[in-house]
Amino acid sequence: MARYLTPLFKIIIEEVGKKKNESLPHAEIAQNIINENRQNLEITNTKYDSIRRYVQDVRANYSYYLSRLKVENAEKAEIRNPKIQIQKHIKEKNFNEEIGELKKYNTTLLNEIELKDRKLGFYEELKQAPKKSIIITPSKGVDSEATAFLVGSDWHLEEKVDPLTVNGLNEFNPPIAKDSIMNFFSNGLRLVQICQKDVHINEIMLLLIGDIINGYIHEEFVEDNYLSPTQASLMGLDLICSGITYLLKNSKCKIKVVCKYGNHGRTTGKPRIATAYKNSFEWMLFQLVIREFARSDRVEVVLDNSYLTYVEVYNRVIRLHHGDAIQYNGGVGGVTIPANKAIAQWDKHKQAYLDVFGHFHQLQLDTGSYKYVLNGSVVGYNPYAISIKAAYEEPRQAFFLIDSKRGKTVSAPIFVRKKITQ
Repeated sequence: MARYLTPLFKIIIEEVGKKKNESLPHAEIAQNIINENRQNLEITNTKYDSIRRYVQDVRANYSYYLSRLKVENAEKAEIRNPKIQIQKHIKEKNFNEEIGELKKYNTTLLNEIELKDRKLGFYEELKQAPKKSIIITPSKGVDSEATAFLVGSDWHLEEKVDPLTVNGLNEFNPPIAKDSIMNFFSNGLRLVQICQKDVHINEIMLLLIGDIINGYIHEEFVEDNYLSPTQASLMGLDLICSGITYLLKNSKCKIKVVCKYGNHGRTTGKPRIATAYKNSFEWMLFQLVIREFARSDRVEVVLDNSYLTYVEVYNRVIRLHHGDAIQYNGGVGGVTIPANKAIAQWDKHKQAYLDVFGHFHQLQLDTGSYKYVLNGSVVGYNPYAISIKAAYEEPRQAFFLIDSKRGKTVSAPIFVRKKITQ
């Protein structure tokens, strides 16, 4: 990003800040700027669509651009003010005097270090002591069996993330989404193959736990999404079926697909509780996945109508859900405290060894400290993340093993982008 704003952006900031333009659409403001500044070469050489997008960006981030403009004006005024320059000169002189004192102090420290080095000469004799070689026998791995988990959620396939709206930290569109999902399956299987060198893995649990699509749950998505919910659902169907087929062709494992609908894929404006599955594009999408692999003897698809789904692996109960039922509105402790509270309540009616959920776009993995696995996202950092002050996180998904003897062991992120904007 340039240090100073261009003349074009200064004109746009001024126009956007005018009270008379508050109710005008982006396009009309852009046209007014062009009409009123025909002598400005920067404006005449800039396409109308670009100016309209700049207007939209400045409107969405007006406070930010206004603050930048004020800082820029203050800096330029400071350069022109001789009093400030004199004050700077005095500070620099004082700084140079401080540097002289520090050099003297540094010389004293060097002398002390030299004295200590002489005292440490005694320990040099230890280097002459004979060394004993200890033979380490290479590990042959553990004779055990494990199930591999690939967790997919918060793909938001059709969501638009314009780099201009996230300070250049991310970009997302359907082609990037497609490439990311293919990386999810290929990189996920690669992790399975690495683990298979030391442990027997005969089954892969593919957990698809919601927000595969972005949907129309907010009005801005109606105008900004690249695809409609139905189109995005069909795209999701193609990607999921292709991914499962890839796992089948490139491994000998059985594939158990556990599906959960999220909150973004709903067909209604407000969330439903008892009838959430009936009003979900994702629930319909998963029904089509069931039909696609109905005749496969290596694929099993699990789809519940309830918010919680329970599966059992080596006598350990795994509880799956999207995560939107966990009430978290920000806080120093992050999602850990509200997640543990929710898990404790659910455990009262059915105890679970591990909860797996997404929704918060933040990956949390370990090998046993948490009673849950929190999945990351594919869409990555977006304007909503900025608005809730979420930490930046590279797009990634979760991988882990449940060992038949030791429970949850290996945990690793599945990176889905070969190259990110940052």
